[in-house]
Amino acid sequence: MTVKYIIMVIILFLLILFIVQFILSPSMKDKGQCITLKEVLPEAQIISESEGIIEYGGKKFILGQNDFKRKKEIIYKLDLLKLPGHLEIDLRFDRQVIVRKR
Repeated sequence: MTVKYIIMVIILFLLILFIVQFILSPSMKDKGQCITLKEVLPEAQIISESEGIIEYGGKKFILGQNDFKRKKEIIYKLDLLKLPGHLEIDLRFDRQVIVRKR
């Protein structure tokens, strides 16, 4: 009878360990280094820090309030700085970049 309890305790311990791994692992992932709004484009003028809006080279970038490192990568990968004209570039959303004429 004590062997049954020992086996149940071991199974319960493994089950708890398994559950804790899924709860804690997403929060413990290395999310990399965070950057500030000013570091996205150091030469840019900050229009609104609370809304994450900067202006550079006649282009207005609406970045939102989070994940500036990823948005900086998107700006450089898509060469958004080289687009001609006065534009408003909205990067607030996860899976889309909105480019409008101003």
